[in-house]
Order: sequence, then C-alpha cells, then structure tokens
Amino acid sequence: MLELLAARCSPIINDKEGLALESKTSIGYLGALLDASGKIQSELHRRIGMASADFKALSRIWNDSDLSCTSKVRIYMSCIVSKLLYGLQSAWLTKVQRAKLDGFHARCIRKIACIKHAYWSRVSNFDVLASMHSYPLSRLLLEQQLIYFGKVWRRPHDDIIRRLIFVAGTDELVISSSKRKRGRPRLSWAIEIQKHVRQIRGDMSDATHWKQLVRGYCRGG
Repeated sequence: MLELLAARCSPIINDKEGLALESKTSIGYLGALLDASGKIQSELHRRIGMASADFKALSRIWNDSDLSCTSKVRIYMSCIVSKLLYGLQSAWLTKVQRAKLDGFHARCIRKIACIKHAYWSRVSNFDVLASMHSYPLSRLLLEQQLIYFGKVWRRPHDDIIRRLIFVAGTDELVISSSKRKRGRPRLSWAIEIQKHVRQIRGDMSDATHWKQLVRGYCRGG
C-alpha cells in the first residue's frame, strides 16, 4: 500500500492507476512514526506508551521475590529500555522530552526497587537511581548519540552519511543556508552533539578509546 508523506512541500504523486495519493501528516515506517513536520514528539509519546505497556506486562517479574533487584534491572534494560531508545541516537530531544524519558525511567526503577513516590518515601529520583546503579535515560541516550557521532566522523569523506553532517573533505558541520522562520530555532542534532564533543576533547579516531571517554563523560566515571 502506497502512502505519501509531504514534508515541507505539496507534491502531486499518482499511483499506478493514475489516482492522486492523499498526503498524510504522519505514517508508519520501519516500526517508527514519521511526522511531516520532522518533529519526534509523536514518536516519543508512542514509544513511551508502548514501553509502559510492556513494563506492565512484565509485572510478574518485578513482583517476583526470588529475583534480585540487579537481575530485574538487567531484564528491564534489555527488554524495555533497548526498545525505547532504539534509533533515537540520530534524533535530538528537547529538554522537556528528555525529562519525560527520565521520568518514565525513574518510575520503573522505583517499581523494581519497591520505593514509593518521592512525596511518600522522601527519596529523590537521583537517590533511587544511584541505589540501583542506574543513570537517567537522557544520559544513556547522549552516550549512544556521541558514540554514533564518532562512527559517522570516522567514515570516509565521500560517504553519503558523513556528507549529510560534515562538509565534504572537512570536519566542519554542514549548516543549513535556508531562511529561518520566526520563533525559536529548531535544535540541530549535529550542532548540539558537537557541543558535548568539544567538552570531552578526545580523539574520535580510535573507536574503543572514544567509547571509554564518552562513557566516562556521560556516566561521571
């Protein structure tokens, strides 16, 4: 079935029978929800909703007294978090969106650790995560994004993916020359990631070394 997603344009495309395809505001593609605006908010809400449903479906595991909290967290990270963050390393989230990710993560860890809401337990999310040797999802996502940035940087200069981010033959970022609309400018993934890269001040040519630097930067180790 053919579907048309018009991103910042108004194309007229016909199917094999000559009928014009109806332009949609969002479509599903490779397990993700693509929005015509290019924003990820709808997809993020969908993912958090699916992750919440999956977490509830595994409630027997979280309530099992024979499993240690360490094992429960490993299951949670493998079955819930990996699916939630899959593919997000190429997207930049706003501060509010990152807070939603961290809030969902904190609620799940509280459930696993049997710690009630901070209003009742007087235990902050920071202390809950620290007690379970866990980190905010926004930091784990940033770690994935920085590692992916390094992979793109190490690609050959004529690689098509690298040329989408870097000027051909250089390490300079490609900056859009299109006229900016009124209002707050949209955050650029490459520009925001490069800010963190400059703070790390490490060599990205060695994948293993770069990964260690990124992990220390994101996890404070």
